[in-house]
Amino acid sequence: MHGRSYAFMQSRPGKQRLQLLLGDEQHETQDPPLISEKMTIIDK
Repeated sequence: MHGRSYAFMQSRPGKQRLQLLLGDEQHETQDPPLISEKMTIIDK
């Protein structure tokens, strides 16, 4: 994402559960990792 605050993704229609994990510019996680709460979306 290179510092962007958004992303595009494709998913199948229906209920999806997502969770975000923050990574640095080398795509490595922090220690301890910074993880979002789980979220549910419905793709129509």
